[in-house]
Amino acid sequence: MLAALGLLAPVPVANARVVVTETSIEIYDPIRFVGTTAAIAPRSAPMLDSIARMMTGDTPIRVLEIHADGVDARVDQLVLGSLRARAIVAELVRRGVPAKRLRAVGEARPGYGNNPGAWLVIAERGSC
Repeated sequence: MLAALGLLAPVPVANARVVVTETSIEIYDPIRFVGTTAAIAPRSAPMLDSIARMMTGDTPIRVLEIHADGVDARVDQLVLGSLRARAIVAELVRRGVPAKRLRAVGEARPGYGNNPGAWLVIAERGSC
């Protein structure tokens, strides 16, 4: 039934929910940053753990693009977006996700609705 709705594998985790769709990984607790920096806020750890657990499990996702913006920056928004995306990638690698399966993409402003923070796009799929 979930496949019929476009949802492949919901992965609920305490205080951090991740749902895989055909084109993205929906996160229901935004990855937060400390002020206008690329430092990831400690309260985002459960969400990063959940994403890493999903990416290291039995998943058809081969490459995941991590998009982040710097829309709240007073300086170069694209640079901050790129630094934030790289910070998320680094944290996922630290949690066991192979670096070759992740791509950091910085944005100047949100490219996924008005959701601040990060959004995860499935760049390449394979079979389980």
